[in-house]
Amino acid sequence: MPKICEPCRVHLADNAVTECPECGQAMKLTFLPPPGQPADKLLLKDRPPRREVKSSTGGGDVFAFVGENMRWIRIGFLLVCILIGALLRLNSGGTFEQRLAKCHVGMPILEAMKHFDDDNRPARQHGAHRFTGTPDDGSLNEFDSPVDVMGDGWVEYDDGSDSVRIHFDNGRVTRLERK
Repeated sequence: MPKICEPCRVHLADNAVTECPECGQAMKLTFLPPPGQPADKLLLKDRPPRREVKSSTGGGDVFAFVGENMRWIRIGFLLVCILIGALLRLNSGGTFEQRLAKCHVGMPILEAMKHFDDDNRPARQHGAHRFTGTPDDGSLNEFDSPVDVMGDGWVEYDDGSDSVRIHFDNGRVTRLERK
């Protein structure tokens, strides 16, 4: 095993030498190559050369292909994920008619509101345009406050071509009124 003298940087390949021939200091074992020689030639002389691993299918090196095209693979994966997400989003809610068909008299008003993607929070965009009101004052509120679901009133959803007003009392749907 090679040895080196740290103070004067003498490098010897002889393992039997214990003192530096120039300064007399103790020699230490090293894995470093001699000055000016590349590191790969130090202790690798006895190793056999590396074997090339070839694909058993004969189609070339798959790992080299992936390594060279990783950027395009990532872009393609991202586009597929976006496409799947968009398709799931489009198919999740259904049409206005399908949402309305899920609502019926007697169900909780919060459940009916969820069919129209309404989580009863103010200042939020809903699947359809929402208006709320109470039978007492006849006022019309648009997104400014949550619906008092334990009282009585109505919630109206309008998507441009269709609209429905859902009347409720004590948290339960009492009437569905198509507009």
